[in-house]
Amino acid sequence: NTIFQLSFIKHLRSHFAMPLAVTESTMTPSSVSVITALLALAKTTIVDDNVRELSLAAIINATVPVTQQTEKNNTSRVITKALSSETVLSTLFDLFNNNTTNSTTVAHRALQLLSRVLTDPSHGSTAAKRILQSRPALTTACTSLFISITSLSSHWNTEPPAASVHQPHDTCFAVTLARILAVLPIHNVDTTQQNVLSSSLVGVLPPPQTNGRGEVTAATVCQSPLSPVSNSPWHRARASRTFLPDVVKILLSLSQTVISLEDKAIAVTAVERLVCILANYSSKNGYDVLVSNSASVLARLVKGGGDSVMERCRQLRGMEILMDLGRAGRLP
Repeated sequence: NTIFQLSFIKHLRSHFAMPLAVTESTMTPSSVSVITALLALAKTTIVDDNVRELSLAAIINATVPVTQQTEKNNTSRVITKALSSETVLSTLFDLFNNNTTNSTTVAHRALQLLSRVLTDPSHGSTAAKRILQSRPALTTACTSLFISITSLSSHWNTEPPAASVHQPHDTCFAVTLARILAVLPIHNVDTTQQNVLSSSLVGVLPPPQTNGRGEVTAATVCQSPLSPVSNSPWHRARASRTFLPDVVKILLSLSQTVISLEDKAIAVTAVERLVCILANYSSKNGYDVLVSNSASVLARLVKGGGDSVMERCRQLRGMEILMDLGRAGRLP
């Protein structure tokens, strides 16, 4: 608990990757750092799960300077390098993936740390990205969990969570999983799972408003999306500014899969929700990547999704929106 509290002190964070001491026999620096000691503590099952979670949380806090400092800062590179070794990454993956010995909170902290290393912009994360992207098991495990959590998309979007189905930690998991899947090679997942993932991703896109007959029209699609019930999983996930952009980025990687879905109703739903995103987020600051990727997915759907998809896009004036964005230089 003391180390966890110390991890909030910025000028002490660089010491987490430094050797703890010198060995008495050789007077040479020990290979054990605060990070490796905390990881060892998180791995053991003989201590309370709260202690294991705090160990990982302290490491997460210690990585904050990595995203706030430039590569000129040597301590930033040292911390990133310490977290990017194959041994550390394997430990984190095991803590996330081994459901028999790890609690949900421990698993999520490990997943958060994997996400932090994968998405960190510093040079040191390149090695970690190479290692993790070469492990299909990580992509498969993250995909399976994301599908499981978001399997009831209507429940996610419009209904309060049922304790027996969705717990608050599911939202945290979904946001972190989307962060990771957005940078992992989705082709590591088999075609069947890609199809299911595509449906899950479409299901968590914000649903557009409907008219009095429950229909999505060109008028209602331009209105603000349906507001989720307060404290529902989708409401909590949407509070994260990264969740929706990450979901659409994954859809972009899967756009060929979405187009080839046998259930064209899902592709049509995707068109409705993507047009709604373009109509509502194009004028907002900080959503350029979301708008650009949404437009790219929509354009691919229209091009390869068949007549029903093309017609639905025309009905909602999605083609006009795409043309307007193109003229404004908002498309890739």
